Amino acid sequence: MKHEVLSKSGDKQAVWIEVPKAQWDIHFFERPFQQVGFPRLLFRYTVYQKRVTNISVFAVKEDMELEEGMKLYQFPYSNVHPSGSVCTGRVVIPEFR
Repeated sequence: MKHEVLSKSGDKQAVWIEVPKAQWDIHFFERPFQQVGFPRLLFRYTVYQKRVTNISVFAVKEDMELEEGMKLYQFPYSNVHPSGSVCTGRVVIPEFR
């Protein structure tokens, strides 16, 4: 996990979380799928004034050391933009306290 302060006032921050390669049970359009393979992932949560304002997800090579400037790959889900930004639709993410 990595934490970055993105503004001088400290009210805009980012948190990076690494999730190892794994298989997960998921639901897609209310349809269950079991043991779906996922690559190693990096999630970036941007927080502004105690609210998550952006979620991004990227796939990374399993054997690569995490470092600034490394190659990031698009996560191939329909709600993930090529920039990595995740469309959460109408989901409301609660404010941090």
